[in-house]
Amino acid sequence: MRRAVLTGMLWVAAALVCGCARPADLEGIASNPDRGECFAPPPAPGAPEYPGNRHPDLTPPPLKWAIARADNDAEMEKPYMGEGDRLVPLPEAVRRKICEVTLAHFNDTLFEGPTKCADLFGPVFRIRTPFGDGQDIYVYKMRGIMMSYYGVVLVYDARSNRVSPKAGYLPCRWLERRGHEWLMDRPLVRFDDLNMDGRPDVVLETRFHNGTEWNGVWYEYHHVADDLSLVPVFIFEARRDPGSDMRLCGLNGCVVRTIEKVAPNRIIVRSKLAEKPFQPGDREIGYVVLESPDAASPFRVKETVAHMDRWRTYLLNVLNQDPLLPSDGNAWTIAP
Repeated sequence: MRRAVLTGMLWVAAALVCGCARPADLEGIASNPDRGECFAPPPAPGAPEYPGNRHPDLTPPPLKWAIARADNDAEMEKPYMGEGDRLVPLPEAVRRKICEVTLAHFNDTLFEGPTKCADLFGPVFRIRTPFGDGQDIYVYKMRGIMMSYYGVVLVYDARSNRVSPKAGYLPCRWLERRGHEWLMDRPLVRFDDLNMDGRPDVVLETRFHNGTEWNGVWYEYHHVADDLSLVPVFIFEARRDPGSDMRLCGLNGCVVRTIEKVAPNRIIVRSKLAEKPFQPGDREIGYVVLESPDAASPFRVKETVAHMDRWRTYLLNVLNQDPLLPSDGNAWTIAP
């Protein structure tokens, strides 16, 4: 048994050094358990039932590697790796934070069946940033309940060996099947200087869905604070398909939105109707002016212009609640 384990470890080391391992082999090394399930074996007859179906075994997987994809992105569905992707050592500070986040989630969750903490661990992805100061983004796939999962987002500073004190989250409830990503435009993690302060924000793309009502794609903008925390400053719904509520208002096609950066800490979001989600749109239904006092503060609505009153609820984001639609009390205005 020891010889087999030693042989396997030597093969892994050799494959990583020479680069001769197949993507599937590397994926097996990096994916932690990721067995596609969240259930430990059912307890034997007469065995104690665990509170919240939490198995007492809290042992995490080895968690030694991160996946560095050739496209510098994360992937939430198998296959996690392809040609040109490679494994890189996972910093110990990031490993500890991942274990801390996962254990807290495990202790706070009621599961459908007996679940071990180790079953919640998925692969980790390293994403290079354009910051140029030794900081990387790590995205870790963590399983939840009912087969759902989350992307846990951490910033790591190699110079100081620090990691985000609090994780950010990429909602992945509706990313489980690639065939449903027709509204999305990869990568999932990108960078954009929304405030025009010279330092890009971290932008997370995700898809939201509500039955027959609507499908939408959101970009969540996060400022990286001095302590490496991810501070949300804006959520931008870039594309939305024609749901039943739109059809009741006589609207056809998709709503597509663009951001105009008109000055530091000032943007205009324009909404148009288009037949397809990635068309520029040929009919503007209105626009919203937003401002932020500084790079670390959320954008707030300053002016809203709808070309017809029935379109006013489609000019920014679907849900009229903070922080999705931050507002300082300004009234909606109708363009003449």
